[in-house]
Amino acid sequence: MAEMAVLVDVSRCTGCRGCQVACKQWNKNPASETCFKGTYENPPDLEWNTFTRVTFREVEEGGKLAWLFRKDQCRHCVTPPCVVIPDKTPMKRRDDNGAVVADQSMTLTKEEFDEVREACPYDVPRYDPETKTVKKCTFCFDRQEAGKKPACVTACLSGALFFGTRKEVIAEGKKRVAKLEAKFPKAALFEEDVVGWIYLFVHGDDKYGMNFDPSKRLAKVALG
Repeated sequence: MAEMAVLVDVSRCTGCRGCQVACKQWNKNPASETCFKGTYENPPDLEWNTFTRVTFREVEEGGKLAWLFRKDQCRHCVTPPCVVIPDKTPMKRRDDNGAVVADQSMTLTKEEFDEVREACPYDVPRYDPETKTVKKCTFCFDRQEAGKKPACVTACLSGALFFGTRKEVIAEGKKRVAKLEAKFPKAALFEEDVVGWIYLFVHGDDKYGMNFDPSKRLAKVALG
């Protein structure tokens, strides 16, 4: 199987959260009790039982209000910092499709988990206090083995999520950027060379609340 990737085209995302529901259903993850905090964004963060969520941002762009949606999950890095940390880690990158997965048979103390989470440039991994394992998006590697797309991609009706090989995804992303540039001069792909989940932003990546720390990627990958 070739190394796979997903294009997350925010210009087509409607914030429906179908991907969020599909992820919950496929992984049989329970819901969390939440409350209204003045935004439609819910839950407010990733959790051990929430592998993906849609973020909502209200920003001003060109004197106009823009409501920005972004799917948030593990980026399945080409060289994952969480894998190359020197201490105990359950994180492994699959050779067949590039999915970065957490070994559910390996338990960690909270302190060991904190090191895994700290290594992630996107602050993605979460700790299941009951099983003492690391939880996050699996890239639906089990569905891929069965010849299916990830659950979230299958559920996306707007075409915001495009699944294919890395080569196919990057080519599709560049094609979409070329079409969007006239209306959105800032349209661009984000980190297409280093992650498996490649974002197409139209207002600049800083507008979407990426919670991204590039120094972690540089510092950790250097260890490899």
